[in-house]
Amino acid sequence: MKTILVNSATYTLRPPQLEEDLAREVEEHVKDLFGEEAVYFNLKKKIATPAGIASIPDAYVIVLADTPEWYVIEIELASHPLYDHIITQVTKFIQGLKRHDSRESVRTALYKSISSDPTTQAAFRTKAPGGEIYKLLYDLLSRNPTLVIAIDQATPDAREACDNLPTASKILELSTFVSAAGGSLDHAHLYEPLGPLTPRSRGRPGTAAGQERHGRVITVPDVQSTGELPVAIYATHKGRKHEARLLPGWRVQIDSHLYKSPSGAAVAITQYPVNGWRFWQYTDEAGQERTIDHLRQS
Repeated sequence: MKTILVNSATYTLRPPQLEEDLAREVEEHVKDLFGEEAVYFNLKKKIATPAGIASIPDAYVIVLADTPEWYVIEIELASHPLYDHIITQVTKFIQGLKRHDSRESVRTALYKSISSDPTTQAAFRTKAPGGEIYKLLYDLLSRNPTLVIAIDQATPDAREACDNLPTASKILELSTFVSAAGGSLDHAHLYEPLGPLTPRSRGRPGTAAGQERHGRVITVPDVQSTGELPVAIYATHKGRKHEARLLPGWRVQIDSHLYKSPSGAAVAITQYPVNGWRFWQYTDEAGQERTIDHLRQS
């Protein structure tokens, strides 16, 4: 189990039991995660695709930078099946936001939420041209959002899914660690901020372990040391066999083309989202065919 040592105190990983638990942590620490000018909107607004298939994003975040940005938040737990769910859910979001009435309903809901809170309203007015908040929202939501997958542990499946989404997307990893000793600093968060590290996130005790880092903490098996890679892999699609090489770092080489993930290489063949860990196979020393997911788990 992952463990963090902070000032001689030991903290062990505590996965959230429910998506709602992780959502509360993201909302509480939105300024640490997205930057000081981030505003979290816990709006359960239904978005429907042109075919009438509905989906409900978990939340929205707007960052009031010089050029404001907006994010659609999808909360996921690493303990749940991820790849197919993320692809399916996000595809619904994307298709739904193609509808003008869907964007307008989200825009209206955001405007009502902003108008209901004087502090938030004042923050938006300072950024809005001529103080017109609705004009700011109209311009902002005329652009496509960035999709953020907020997850307690950024598993390879989650990163694979994010790599294969047909829209701008990011992984937001927020892990919680607890101290068996308790006390004033009874828990800590390990995270990779999407916005700049601020004095707020660096200086407040108990907010984040490792907050002085400027890069993410990666917990991926050292595949270079396994002695198993590179390995010849193959897949059959529409009756044709495709051969490739699986390289250290889980990259895939097909002829002269190098792909940063198995799913990226698989999509280049299928032309639609597919889980590369189950798409590619190899033959082990006993002559048995296995998916490359077996290599990842071994």
